[in-house]
Amino acid sequence: MEFQHKNMSLHSTNDTHCSSPLSGKFKRLASTFGAELDFNQLDGNERQHLLDNIADYLPEHKVFVIRNADLSRSEIHQLGHSMGKPLKYAFSNGVEGFPELIEIRRTPTQVTALSTMWHSDSTYLPAPPDVTVLYGVEIPPFGGTTLFADTAAAFDDLSPTMRDLLRKLRVVQRSDVHANNERLAHLSKPATSEVALSAVHSAIKESDGVEAIYVSQEHSAYFEGMSREESKPLLDFLLRHIVADKYRLEITWQPNTLVVSDNRKTQHRAIDNYYGHSRTLLRLIVQLGKREAATVESDSLLALAA
Repeated sequence: MEFQHKNMSLHSTNDTHCSSPLSGKFKRLASTFGAELDFNQLDGNERQHLLDNIADYLPEHKVFVIRNADLSRSEIHQLGHSMGKPLKYAFSNGVEGFPELIEIRRTPTQVTALSTMWHSDSTYLPAPPDVTVLYGVEIPPFGGTTLFADTAAAFDDLSPTMRDLLRKLRVVQRSDVHANNERLAHLSKPATSEVALSAVHSAIKESDGVEAIYVSQEHSAYFEGMSREESKPLLDFLLRHIVADKYRLEITWQPNTLVVSDNRKTQHRAIDNYYGHSRTLLRLIVQLGKREAATVESDSLLALAA
């Protein structure tokens, strides 16, 4: 059978914690964050509920993995609209028909992979994305996993004095702290910027009543009012602290795996250990907020036979 979603305007309920029809179907991935579901183990109503409310699961889980999602590019784009506003990535013009949806690829002959440094996506923008959506397309026979770190749990474990200090600091986030032109070689329709992108944000990000460290290896240049040299000892401490084993989880990719992560409370990095093989992911970054309807060709968000 197929479940119908003809108006394409996804709605949200705010009672997922107390009355979720998916209770007991989550596989926990780490002690502080992460959950996994297999679409093949859900009936039509459960699939519908999950897609209608996927953003509402993020405050609890921070990273959400859905196996066997079997989504088209159109459906991934629509899923972004169901959560809020998809954003265009500054360094790519997207894939055909969907400028916000980018393809991240590594060919067998490319020496390096993209995004192997810890980061939250696009923090060099004045209004960075709240959510990152990743989707597995072509997966190598081994390696190529993605690590995630729980920056909210990492903040909670700091001393009260350090937490108070960080709340007072602002950090300069730049697109060129470590990046070079190698980035463009991995992107669909690469786009160049004549100047580096830069924004200043609080070192601690608050969302959903939770505080998290908003400092990353890839994009954080220095603290506002300090030099790079003055900032480096504290930056180095935070970067080591965030990625301790107890705050991490690792996701092994499979084709049709969908990963939705909270860009405000987590960081991630790719593992580069599959040289000689291809790896392709689709990525969409989203600002949460007003949920929009998107026009797609199909009558339903997912036409799945059961």
